[in-house]
Amino acid sequence: MDMCYSDEEGVLSVLRIDFIPYFIENVINKGLLNPKIDDYEKLMDIKEDSNPVLFFHKYKPKVQQTEAV
Repeated sequence: MDMCYSDEEGVLSVLRIDFIPYFIENVINKGLLNPKIDDYEKLMDIKEDSNPVLFFHKYKPKVQQTEAV
């Protein structure tokens, strides 16, 4: 996957079409795809001739620390 863009909100990545066969063989077929990922079922059905897939990982909000008095 290629990281396309990152800002304070998160990271956008793309699964390019030339990487999809590797993704199928080494992630999907080996059961390494996290079932908690959005559209898990769609990704499990990805085909080698599919269009590129975009992923967005939103950063968790930072916890603000308060000063002790």
